[in-house]
Amino acid sequence: MIKCVLLWITIFYLFNLIESNKFQLYWNLKSGVCKSDESLHPEWYQIVTNKDQEFLGDKIVTLYEGNLGLYPKFIVNVSFYSNENFYSNYSITESINGGLPQKNNITLHLKKAEKDIIKYVPNPDFDGPLIIDYESWRPLLDLNWGSRSHYLYESIKWVRQRFPQISERLAERIATDEFDRAARKFMVKTIQLVKKLRPKALVGFYDYPMCNYDAGKASSKEMECNAHHKEANERLFWIYRESTALFPSIYYYNRDTMKEDNWRLRYTHARINEAIILREMLGSQIPIIPFTKMEYSITNLFDKKNFYSKKDICLSTSYAANFNIQGLIIWSTYANMNKRCPLIQIFLDVLYGPKSNKITNIVEKCGIKYCSNHGRCVRKEMEKIFECNFKAWNFTNYFCSCLNGFSGENCEKEESVKPIPVTEEFNIELKLVPEIDEFALLD
Repeated sequence: MIKCVLLWITIFYLFNLIESNKFQLYWNLKSGVCKSDESLHPEWYQIVTNKDQEFLGDKIVTLYEGNLGLYPKFIVNVSFYSNENFYSNYSITESINGGLPQKNNITLHLKKAEKDIIKYVPNPDFDGPLIIDYESWRPLLDLNWGSRSHYLYESIKWVRQRFPQISERLAERIATDEFDRAARKFMVKTIQLVKKLRPKALVGFYDYPMCNYDAGKASSKEMECNAHHKEANERLFWIYRESTALFPSIYYYNRDTMKEDNWRLRYTHARINEAIILREMLGSQIPIIPFTKMEYSITNLFDKKNFYSKKDICLSTSYAANFNIQGLIIWSTYANMNKRCPLIQIFLDVLYGPKSNKITNIVEKCGIKYCSNHGRCVRKEMEKIFECNFKAWNFTNYFCSCLNGFSGENCEKEESVKPIPVTEEFNIELKLVPEIDEFALLD
């Protein structure tokens, strides 16, 4: 049941976090080891960087499963992976914190999460992106397919262990109900706690909204996420309602597999546009800050060809900036970072830094010149293919998206500020399992 309104989100805070006209890039790499020879300086290119380039820092923080509470998950040993995207044979090598959300102790989780937030985000006035990166399972059981399908099997198995008399169909129904309720409670309680302790932070979950990894494939020519993922995002609306920022992913994973004509452009459009659609459904201008990368693979880290091509730098920065988003988060793995410093430094200084700096300036200048410095230039008809470049924007192809409190074609009119929706506290109890004889009536 919905019990009470959270009073800790203030109108002042919400206005501040959505009223910035700046297109901001964030450096989300643990590259402090590269500072020893003073060779790596993302801040030279207007990229917001944590002090000493720490991963958990003063400007941006990503909290993983291991450093935010007691996240339940399985470590699995897979012997066969079928073409139908289901495990046919696997073994659980370790069950962490119950393995399943319905077997997790939410009270202990929240106590540990509170300590973790205080430890890793010590500043109570932290106002940067604070990303919760929970990836082992999706919060709806039927979304756990492929490499996550063991969460479905283990949920059903746990029901069968307690109620061996019931049918497989009913066991799956009960498993779905138990998992979905527990997962929702786990994620909502977690993000509410983070917001309560760090009310000025931009809080959300990594890779949400969801989208298919082959979005925009040349064979389909579509520029949106598939129907399955769009429907899933509607069912997960409770996540977005709790978020104060959205952090979709626009990662390019392979230099060669997406070479088909404009596939990456359509892929980028699909993933960012899905976040914009959900923001419109929310009815508030919460920031959208997609995750991007500079390298395709996390395995070929010492191959110069593993860095983004000029075209992909453009698509993941300049093209992305044409949408009404508030910035980008640049991520890379920490693996072998001390040995990768020279390669990253060269790529940053020669290509990525100057290009990203240029697009930051283009967005800012367009907003100042055409939107009275009270809005952002947004490209018209984004669904149409156009050449990606780093040239100054021709305003005939753009319109102004005004900040809250301003209106007009050029955001020149000041108006009364619209009220900000206040998040309600989520309070739900898991449904008690009925008696076995009642189950028989459902078969």
